[in-house]
Amino acid sequence: MVHISKEGWLAQINTNLLGTISVTRAILPHFRQRRAGKIVFIGSKNGWKGGAGTAAYSVSKYALEGSKFCISSFCLTKKKSLT
Repeated sequence: MVHISKEGWLAQINTNLLGTISVTRAILPHFRQRRAGKIVFIGSKNGWKGGAGTAAYSVSKYALEGSKFCISSFCLTKKKSLT
């Protein structure tokens, strides 16, 4: 964890978490308008069980799992699904 630079942490968070959230935010209005849509997040077992040297990656994937539940609870209707 201490061997990863701040830039390395930011790269993982920006790619795996913020990139996914940005795309999701961009497509949700279209799904709402159509009353249909499907979002698929690509997770990782490291999101649940980190490994040596994978702290930044694991944290970003774990945060992605959390964001999935928030989006599912607050933004999507019963006709839409999130996996």
